[in-house]
Amino acid sequence: RPRHWSGLAQGCFTPAECSWLGEQGPEMYAHHFCRLWTIKEAWMKADGRGLAGLHEPEVRFTSTRPQLTALGRPWFTEEAAVEPGYAAAVVTAAAAQVNWTRLAL
Repeated sequence: RPRHWSGLAQGCFTPAECSWLGEQGPEMYAHHFCRLWTIKEAWMKADGRGLAGLHEPEVRFTSTRPQLTALGRPWFTEEAAVEPGYAAAVVTAAAAQVNWTRLAL
């Protein structure tokens, strides 16, 4: 667990994402950092590029679900409810029903 979350965020996330993280308050910063990182990592795997290009996708959190835009179009994003201290997400090119019970988390 990095001690300097904001420095790591500035190196990995877009300015809008860093601004959103700053609004979350110090007690929830690490939690939301991990949510954001997990969604972006899921996109990189869905796009097939591996762990490169963290600045390409931009995630915006809404009241219903995170919205990820990359390569000029939206991607479907779904988060899973997991144990406290963990984050899980699936990103696909098209909207899909995610059956979390069939995924090995």
